[in-house]
Amino acid sequence: MATATGMARYKGRTVTLNTGQILPSIGLGTFQDPDEQEMSVYTALKNGYRHIDTAHNYGTEKQVGRGIRRSVVSRDKVFITTKLWCNSHHPDDVEPALDDSLRDLGVDYVDLYLMHYPCSGYSPNGASSLSTTKGLRRLARKQGNQDYAVQPERQSQHFYWDVSWTKDVAQMARLIDHPILQAIAQKHGKSPIQIALAWGVVNGRCVIPKSTIEWQIKENLEADSIPLYKEDLQQIAKMDQKARFNDPTELFGYKLYVGLDGAAP
Repeated sequence: MATATGMARYKGRTVTLNTGQILPSIGLGTFQDPDEQEMSVYTALKNGYRHIDTAHNYGTEKQVGRGIRRSVVSRDKVFITTKLWCNSHHPDDVEPALDDSLRDLGVDYVDLYLMHYPCSGYSPNGASSLSTTKGLRRLARKQGNQDYAVQPERQSQHFYWDVSWTKDVAQMARLIDHPILQAIAQKHGKSPIQIALAWGVVNGRCVIPKSTIEWQIKENLEADSIPLYKEDLQQIAKMDQKARFNDPTELFGYKLYVGLDGAAP
């Protein structure tokens, strides 16, 4: 695969996919702020990022592509993730949707192509997730699912860590200000945000922080090298709030998540 050679030289923490592809554990998120994304992608690549996450529905693929071309980093050294929006889940719609993303990004391929949400009924043509997956399999180097309910995955995992989000934007600072994160951050000489990101990486996950500010972009990537201790992880586990910031269940008329009692009014 074209990405394997370039990513093999990446020095940060990675996750190896079942295709053998190497996925950098920290990527740059590009949701919202379209006017800022070209520069943020360029800045991220300049500072060592090699994983850029975008989506057709973000409306930022063109800016992401320009940022990549503006950098001096070759295509095979950048892991690009984009996503199939749920109004294009019919197998006949998958290829045109991917073509649109490739055109906007200005690339010949993406490394990871995800179903953005599993709401196949949201597609005007109707489709099942299985038929969508078959359409994806023909086209992308690796297909996957984003924003699925976690319940089916529990059968294949020995344990599951719930992500700690607060209910709305106005409350999000509470996570950063949590005494546990504050204490661990002080111990390591890092910020609470870096500790939260490091927690995800240490647990073998890929995390996608988003910022358009250079010092924040750099600080987020530094979380890759923070060695959290067993007692740190045990303390962070106590923060589980069973809540999620973004839950469009009512919009789609499709129950996307389970076990999120903290998200209830």
